[in-house]
Amino acid sequence: MAIELTSAVPTHSSETGTMLPNFVGIGPGKCGTTWLYQALNNHPQVCVSTAKETLYFSDYNAKDFSWYLKFFKVPSNTPRPFAIGEVSNTYIFDRDVAARIAKELPDAKIIYNLRDPIDRAFSHYLFLCRNGELSCSFEEAVEVRPDLLTRGKYSEHLESYHKHFDESKRLGLFYDDLRSDPVSYAESVFQFLGVDPGLYQSDASERVLGASAARSRLLSRAVVSAAVLTRKLGYPDIVSKVKHSGLSKLIFRPFAEGEKPKLSEETREQLKPYFYQDLDRLAEMTGRDVRSLWNYQK
Repeated sequence: MAIELTSAVPTHSSETGTMLPNFVGIGPGKCGTTWLYQALNNHPQVCVSTAKETLYFSDYNAKDFSWYLKFFKVPSNTPRPFAIGEVSNTYIFDRDVAARIAKELPDAKIIYNLRDPIDRAFSHYLFLCRNGELSCSFEEAVEVRPDLLTRGKYSEHLESYHKHFDESKRLGLFYDDLRSDPVSYAESVFQFLGVDPGLYQSDASERVLGASAARSRLLSRAVVSAAVLTRKLGYPDIVSKVKHSGLSKLIFRPFAEGEKPKLSEETREQLKPYFYQDLDRLAEMTGRDVRSLWNYQK
């Protein structure tokens, strides 16, 4: 028998006492946001949007707030969730998003995930190659797609969030901690959101959406174009369903042994100085010695 779904947040009116979304994962992509979304989705006291990356506060902010609220649904026979929210991995790069979230969701908590900016850039590069958007070397890619590097200047992107949300409302996570101790990583998220870590219903160490290759470059480009169009039409939840369905395995495949491109140490060392100043500022903002964490000492 099908389980009826009801909206967890049917109205924007504060007068009704209805619970609005109270957390937003802002990214950036390739830093563990898919893991975060899946972990939240597997906790019984959390309701995440049916679409990973609703992009409401960026691409779709012109839409009515009710359009956004329709993505938050829970089974009608389950207890009301303690935490409701979404994960959109490009919010961090839009300087207007922080103010919009603060206005629409004044009680929201912000979660962001950070990773060595060069590793993040290389992972993003592999993703673009898989989708048929790039077919060049990484060294050439950073020339034609400068955003591969500028997206790694995290302190610049976080400034507006530190301005609009005080320290108690921000949780900065590091991909290195996810790799070394995923259980503690998950617990830190759940404690921040005020839900019971002991009720988590999955394996925190389980990897999700590793790097892959396209079975057909032409087909992958067609699928990506269809996904972009579907999002533009206002159906990001359909994109999420397809991404996590069996269809994705028909389009993309794991890298064969020795096939996955590797970042050369020479290129890594050449790129490091680009981030020095930003990492110093990031260390001040987060209280974490990111230079040492990511081996960016001069």
